[in-house]
Amino acid sequence: MVGKRKNVGLMVMFVFILLVGSAGCSSFDKDGNSKKQQADVATYEKLFKEKTAQGYDVSKPVRLNQMAMKAASHGDYDNAKKYLGEAIEELNALSGSNRRPAEGRPSVKSGTQGPLAIGGNPKEKVRHFKQLLEEKRQLGVDVSRAEAYNDQAKRAAREGNFEHADRYLTLAMNSLDPQLGGVMYADNNYFLISPPTENQTGVQGNIAGGRDDPSTLPKSSMTFSSPAQSRGSAVFQNAPGGTTSGSQIIPQTQGGNAPSSGVVIPKAVPQEMAPTPQQGSSLSRPQSKISDGANTTSMVSIPVNAPEVMIVSAVPEAEAGKDVKDFGSAFAIRSVSADNGVVHVKATSAPIYIVAIGENSGATSSADIPFGIHAANTTKILPSRGQHIAPSREGHKFDDALDLGVEWNRPAFYILWGKVQTQSMVDNGTYDFKENDYVYQSVPSPLRIFANIGGLRGRVHGEMGNVHGFRLTNASLESKFGDFVRTSVKRYSEPNSQVHLNRPIQDWQILNEPDFQSNDWEGYTRLYDIAAKAVKEACPTCKVAPGGLSRFQEPTVFDNFYKPMLEQLRGRNVDIFDIHVLSKAEGWQEAARDCFGKVKQTLQTSGFTNTEIWVTETGTYSGAPKQFRGNGTWPYQSEKVQAGDLVKRFSLLLGLGAKKVFWAFGMREGFENDGTWFDNFGLIYDGRFDHDLGRDLKKLSFYSYKKLIEILGGCDFSKTTERKDASGATVVTFVHPEKTVYVVWAK
Repeated sequence: MVGKRKNVGLMVMFVFILLVGSAGCSSFDKDGNSKKQQADVATYEKLFKEKTAQGYDVSKPVRLNQMAMKAASHGDYDNAKKYLGEAIEELNALSGSNRRPAEGRPSVKSGTQGPLAIGGNPKEKVRHFKQLLEEKRQLGVDVSRAEAYNDQAKRAAREGNFEHADRYLTLAMNSLDPQLGGVMYADNNYFLISPPTENQTGVQGNIAGGRDDPSTLPKSSMTFSSPAQSRGSAVFQNAPGGTTSGSQIIPQTQGGNAPSSGVVIPKAVPQEMAPTPQQGSSLSRPQSKISDGANTTSMVSIPVNAPEVMIVSAVPEAEAGKDVKDFGSAFAIRSVSADNGVVHVKATSAPIYIVAIGENSGATSSADIPFGIHAANTTKILPSRGQHIAPSREGHKFDDALDLGVEWNRPAFYILWGKVQTQSMVDNGTYDFKENDYVYQSVPSPLRIFANIGGLRGRVHGEMGNVHGFRLTNASLESKFGDFVRTSVKRYSEPNSQVHLNRPIQDWQILNEPDFQSNDWEGYTRLYDIAAKAVKEACPTCKVAPGGLSRFQEPTVFDNFYKPMLEQLRGRNVDIFDIHVLSKAEGWQEAARDCFGKVKQTLQTSGFTNTEIWVTETGTYSGAPKQFRGNGTWPYQSEKVQAGDLVKRFSLLLGLGAKKVFWAFGMREGFENDGTWFDNFGLIYDGRFDHDLGRDLKKLSFYSYKKLIEILGGCDFSKTTERKDASGATVVTFVHPEKTVYVVWAK
C-alpha cells in the first residue's frame, strides 16, 4: 500500500507536465476583485498539490472544482463558490488516519522496464514518449493509437486518476515499441493492445494480468489535434470550454452516440469488423473494395406449398440509385417451378426474395409495421461540422419517409434536461420545450415516434472508477429529474397530452447507449428506475426502454452492464430492450445471433417475460468514409453492398425476434458532417465528400428498403423465423395470410 501510494504521488509531476495548471483551479470572480474568492482558489491549489503528492484519491475534489468552473462559465457564481468550498472541504478531510491511496482502481503492472516503469521518473517517461513518438512518425509509422492513449492519459490525470494516467502512458509507449508489446493496429476510436508472451520479449505480461481489457478503461471525452498541429504530442482539449490552439472540437449532437459529456465519441468496432487504416490513400477512389458477393454461391432447397414461386432480386438491377428510373421495373423477377414441393435455387451473397403464393391458416396480417428510421426526416439546411442549427430553423421534411413506407421515426433531437431546464429553471420549476414541440409536431400522422430523454450532463457524477457516471448529485436533484420526466411525458403522451401531435408518443427511452458512456450500471439502474416510474405515472399505457446496447459484438458489455441491471430490476418497468447493430457489411451476423440469444435468456431469467426486443439503430455505409483519425479510409462498399446488407439486417434481425428495426443514421446522409463513418450511412446522398453522386439522389439502399416494406407488408411478424440451410445459406421465413416469403442469401 505504501509503495502504491508513492507511485501515485510521483504522478503529480505527470499532471503538470501534460496539463496546464493543477487540474484547472477555479477562478470565477466576474469582476476579478474578490479577495475571498482569490484566497479560496489559492487554498484549493495548495491543498490539491499537497494531497496528490501524498498519494490521496483527489478525484472527488477535482470533480467539484470542475463543477465550480462550469458554473462560473455560465455566470452561476453562487454555485461556483459552493462547489469550490465543497472541494476544499473534501481535500481537508483527507488527513490523519484517512490517508489512503487512490481506491477503486485496478492494480497496474507496467509492461515496460527501467525509467519507463510505474514509479520511475514521470518527467523522464514523458520525455522518452515524445522522443519515441517523433522517431516513429518520421519513419512513417501509424502513431494514431499512441496519440489516443496519450490523450486518455491526460484526461485521466485531469480527473485525478493518476494510476489510469500512468497506465495509458504505458500503453502509449508499448504501442510505439513492438519490443514492449505494441501490436500496431487500430479499430476506430477503440484502441486495443495485444501483449507479447514472455518468450517473445522477456517482459512478464503487460497490463492487469497480461491483457489490456478495454472494458476496464474509461471512455474518453476528448477532442484531438493533428500531429502536425501538436508538434508530435497530442493536444488535449476538454470540451466545451475554451479552445486550445490546433484543437478540433467535436460538437454536441442530438441523438446518435453522444456520451453524457455531450462530446460525440465514435462507436467501437471489433477488430474482426474493423479495417486497418489505409494511410496516405486517396479518398477519390475506392479502397480495398468489399465484394458484391456474386462469386459466392450455394444451392438452397426450400419446401413450398405452391406449384411455382416468384424470385425477386432484393437490390435493383442498376449500379447506383441514380440509374433507377422506374421503381416498379427496377427489380428482376422470374418464376421457378417446384419439384415435388421443393424449390431449388442457386443463391449468392446478394439476397433474394422467394415468394410462394398460397393461404396460411392461422396467420393474421399485422397492423403494426416494424420498419423505422433514426431519423426519418430530411432537412432544408445542411449543417457543417461543429455547426448547431435549431430544428425549427433547419426545417424537417418527411416526404421521403412517406414514400418509403416506414412507420417509425426515432428523432435525432432528444428531450435534453439541460436544454429544457437550465439550472435556474430547475429551481423555479419552469421548462422550455419549444424545439421539442417543433420536432414532434412536424412528424406526419402515418409515423409513430420513439422518443429519447437525456441531457444529464453537469448534473451527474461517476462511481466505480468512472470519470462519467449516472449518479445525480443529491436526492433533491433526483426528485427534480423525476418531475422533468413526468412533465415531458404528460406533454406529449395520451391521455392528457398538452401539445397536439399527429400521433401522441407512447414509447420512451431513457438516455442513449449508457454502456458506452460508463460502466456505472448501478448508477444508471437507479436513474432508470426513477425515470421509468415517472413515465408510468404520467402515462400508464406508455412503454419505456433503457438506452440501447451499443456493442452487440462484445458479450462482456452486456454481461457487465445490462445483465446486472436487469437482474436488479427483476421484471420491473422494462417494456423494450434496445440493441444497436452497426458495422461493416461483413462479419456481423453470427455476433447478432449470439447477442440476441444472450439477451433473451437474461430477460427470461430476470422476470421480463413480456419485454420486446427492438433494434433502433442498424446500418452500414456506402463509399469509403474517412477514418476518425489520420488520413485513412474504411474499405470501399458499393451502393449494392449497402443495399444488400440492409435487406439482410432487417430480415435477420426480425427473424431473431426483434419487434421493431430502425435504419440509422438516417434518411439522408450527415451525422458528424465531416465525411467519417456515420456520414455515409444515409439512404440519400447529401452532396458532400467523396463518392457522393449528388445531393438528394437516392441510393440503391433506399429502393431496396422500399421493396422490402412492399413485399413484407401485412405479414404476421410474430411467426417470422430464421435458419441456416445445410449449405450454410441463411433463410428467413415471413408468413403472410396469403403468401410465404423467404429471404435467402449465401454464407
